[in-house]
Amino acid sequence: MMFASVLLVEDERALADTLLVALRKLGIPEGQVKHATTLHDAEASFQEQTPELVLLDRALPDGDGLTLCTRLRADGYTGAILMLTATGQTQARVEGLRAGADD
Repeated sequence: MMFASVLLVEDERALADTLLVALRKLGIPEGQVKHATTLHDAEASFQEQTPELVLLDRALPDGDGLTLCTRLRADGYTGAILMLTATGQTQARVEGLRAGADD
């Protein structure tokens, strides 16, 4: 499935750069990807345009990505949400799925 718009919410620059390159290799042009480094910036980006895909980090400088995921689903967002986490713990995956993430 090709996504017309993507919101990448990741505060670690090196990881964000790697993900941006991967998205371009998948055929998603740079202009169709917005990058936010905080929950606040991600919410502001949603006010401008609703993306089809959100790549959402759990650990952000201003809070947990689960908060945004839960809020988006409560507000009726039906696009794909993929949670990014540095931990490989099963509990972290379960929490993300319970908050409304697709993976």
